[in-house]
Amino acid sequence: MQDGKLNLNNAEKIWSAALDGPGITETEAFTIRYIQAKFTLTAGAQKFIRAALEDWEASASGPPTEKPASPHAASAGGWAVNRSMETRGTKYKKADPIRMKTEEEEKQEEAMKKAETMVVPEKYKEKLMKQAEMLNELDEGVLGLGAAHNIWNTARDGHEVTEKEFETLRHIVDAYEFTPAAKRYLSQLATVTKSGKSQYKVIDGKKYDRSCLDLANHLAKDGSINVKNAEALWPDILDGPGVTPTEANTIRFIMSKYRLTKGGRYYLRARLEDWECSASGPATDAPDQTVNPTAAAAGGWHIRS
Repeated sequence: MQDGKLNLNNAEKIWSAALDGPGITETEAFTIRYIQAKFTLTAGAQKFIRAALEDWEASASGPPTEKPASPHAASAGGWAVNRSMETRGTKYKKADPIRMKTEEEEKQEEAMKKAETMVVPEKYKEKLMKQAEMLNELDEGVLGLGAAHNIWNTARDGHEVTEKEFETLRHIVDAYEFTPAAKRYLSQLATVTKSGKSQYKVIDGKKYDRSCLDLANHLAKDGSINVKNAEALWPDILDGPGVTPTEANTIRFIMSKYRLTKGGRYYLRARLEDWECSASGPATDAPDQTVNPTAAAAGGWHIRS
């Protein structure tokens, strides 16, 4: 493990260990999934394990069974078959020795089965909800810091946490019991943390919109601000009768200090350019005054009365 995480090299060794027999059995696949859920994996390790399992499942033509996968399926899935025998000129894999499941394996299997039967409301992310349910069973009703880490890693497995995933995380924090450290960790990631009570935040002598900066900090928790995040930021500064110079400067500050995807940067730049045209010139950090409603309307922005 590296820095408390399983890296790509570890993941490859784990997969190789699962291939110690004639193929991947249901128990071995379940063990891999359990490792995904209970341990913290680097992004590379997560991708490798997920791709390996998906490829194997596809090669097995459906969900795994306790029977070893057929030699043709294993071959189609691209995973090595390391033991074989010759029968009538055709190569077959040796059968796995029969063994009883351990108590821990049975517990894992029961937890997964229970989670799979869970009915998840449309507004929540099903994968996150089912993982939380499974981990809750395994942790006997009190989710620890390791489970909280894994739930967050699942939320950002696509490198971008969506608003639906944030909403699901907030629901999980409210719906399940966590240890104090685990709850604090996941709550901070799932919710917008307010940096203060005043409307503005002063940085290096310049005034910025506090709520917009707080929202940017929240949206950037997965590493970057994408176009969907940018679409959430712009309405946040439209909380008054128009865009003020301070609010426009706040967006510029976010664009200069945060990591944005191409789409996120393009969206905010286009909005600023459109606003500047409607305001008949670029904004400065002059005393706050709202944009002329007629000019703002011409720029295409909704004006709230």
